[in-house]
Amino acid sequence: PAIIENSTIFGKVNVRELTGSEVLFTGALTVKRRQLGYVRFCYIPENSETSVRYRCQPDDAIETGLKKGEDEKDIRLRLCPRFTSVKYRDPGYAQLSGTCAVEIRTGAKDGSEIGVFQHLHQARREENLKNVMEEYLRSDLEGGFFYVT
Repeated sequence: PAIIENSTIFGKVNVRELTGSEVLFTGALTVKRRQLGYVRFCYIPENSETSVRYRCQPDDAIETGLKKGEDEKDIRLRLCPRFTSVKYRDPGYAQLSGTCAVEIRTGAKDGSEIGVFQHLHQARREENLKNVMEEYLRSDLEGGFFYVT
């Protein structure tokens, strides 16, 4: 049995039971005893066999997109996680890229990103900066974000 929280896991995962929250799985996830446990606020790739899912991506985005008339294949392609780097020892290892889908960058329970960097609350920080930026800049200046890893 496994309990996984606030993690990013590269590659396939095979477990007997799973209780998972705010986990980004990049490879197929297979849970043998699917009647036990749950996964919530996670990213779960296609062809995964899991226990009960709650507010997981891309399932939520597909459900919403199909109601709007979008194609499931396009939604899955758009929601594929993008990282700054997947090479261990790089400064941006396992960090979500700025081009990653907003559903993943804000898909955690508290509106943060799904995965290992959930504790940084990056999406909330960006939104707070956008809200106060105009107040502190002169009228002839424009502000922006420049990410450094």
